[in-house]
Amino acid sequence: CVPATVERVIRYYGADGVDMHKLAEKYRTGKGGGTSALHMVNGSRRLLVDAGLRMRDIGRLRRHTIVKYVDRGMPVLWLHYATPEFCRRQDHSIKARGRATREAWKREIDLQKRLRQSTKGPHIALVIGYNRDTDEFAVSNSWGEKHRIVWVRYVDMLQVDQKASLFVVEPRK
Repeated sequence: CVPATVERVIRYYGADGVDMHKLAEKYRTGKGGGTSALHMVNGSRRLLVDAGLRMRDIGRLRRHTIVKYVDRGMPVLWLHYATPEFCRRQDHSIKARGRATREAWKREIDLQKRLRQSTKGPHIALVIGYNRDTDEFAVSNSWGEKHRIVWVRYVDMLQVDQKASLFVVEPRK
């Protein structure tokens, strides 16, 4: 997921010549995935420099940090755990959010139980938008069209966050 997600950000900036296969080699990604954040950052340096970009650590998961970078048009790379419970909640959001009125959706998410914390299923996704009214963030996964945008409550993000840094890719100055 790391090489595919970083490739999506690079394409967002219109850079050519970097694909998930090159990134996977640089990141030392093994069969079935498993890329560390350290390998992601270190492996990205040369490839991103050649594309006129750089990866930057922007600190831990904080609402205001995500909003700041999303408002600048910069997708935020978020390391979290795609636990079965979290994935079920995302699938429910995909199905139910679009059918509900704004008021009904707000009521429904206010009643959702808190997710359990777990360290199963390390994953990375992009945070690309937010809704202040519902305190949800638009999360984009590399899992196919269905997961292009999934709305995730901030309180759920806190529960599945890897407690690692957030990252952005930005044009070099």
